[in-house]
Amino acid sequence: MTSKRKCQASIHDINDTDCDYWFGLSRESKIFKRQDVELMHEQGYIKRTDRGYICERCLDEILPEHQYSITRRKQKPEAPKAENDSADPSKDCDLSLEIAKIKECIEPLIRKDVTQLYKDGKPTLDQLVQYSAKEWLQNRPKQLIELMKSLCGDDILTDDKKCYHLAKTVEQLYYLRNSRLILPLSFREGILLYSFTYSKQAITLQCKTAPSSSYSTINRYLAEEASEPVLMPPGSIRVAFDNNQVIGKTYMIKGDNKVPTSVMTSTSYSKLSDSNIEEKVSLNQNSGCGEI
Repeated sequence: MTSKRKCQASIHDINDTDCDYWFGLSRESKIFKRQDVELMHEQGYIKRTDRGYICERCLDEILPEHQYSITRRKQKPEAPKAENDSADPSKDCDLSLEIAKIKECIEPLIRKDVTQLYKDGKPTLDQLVQYSAKEWLQNRPKQLIELMKSLCGDDILTDDKKCYHLAKTVEQLYYLRNSRLILPLSFREGILLYSFTYSKQAITLQCKTAPSSSYSTINRYLAEEASEPVLMPPGSIRVAFDNNQVIGKTYMIKGDNKVPTSVMTSTSYSKLSDSNIEEKVSLNQNSGCGEI
């Protein structure tokens, strides 16, 4: 292994850069005796101003009979060298071939799936209500799911929490392929976040990191769903509505003063079991009021 340290000995071969042991000249008293250092100075092996390092090979040649080697082995025992796969070019080549095979097998399937999901557009309301992470994953490429199982464990499809996390991971992977995707799990989270916060900043922050769509898209989606007419079943129906108004407060008196106002109307429809309720005389609006 090539070292960035430089041997200060005058006899050092500049092409020799793979020495295992180096000795600091500023700490020579801990490794060898002072008279030996003076001997190296007097014979010109090292300069008195040197504060760098001297390699093991040069030290062995200058002081072949010295006790420093025993001291060195006591201070720094040689650790067993672990196998380093990256040091073997053939293993790196094999790993690259295996990665290329996995890519060749899975990448076309992911590209096709991402393209189809993009064409499908936003999930419908029924799809959001009936969403199941496990069912959604079953419609993804089997090779991709098997790869994720081998990396994360076989129980990722049986454990509900892990299945949710896996669906989130796959959505993030697809989002890297196409940042314009709107996928159901992230979209559901975006609508839930909006319903709790009504914050544009929160939705904008989320859509920058997940396929959950923008603030304007969520607003438009909810408005479109609310504008669809409700199909009335035959028979008697009871309709109820409620107006919630929130009016801001201001203590400033001036012409054309304005305050923020929020009005929300909720309606509910329920079908009655008795379809002939209008024919009942007791429920007639004139009943109890006397004869007209």
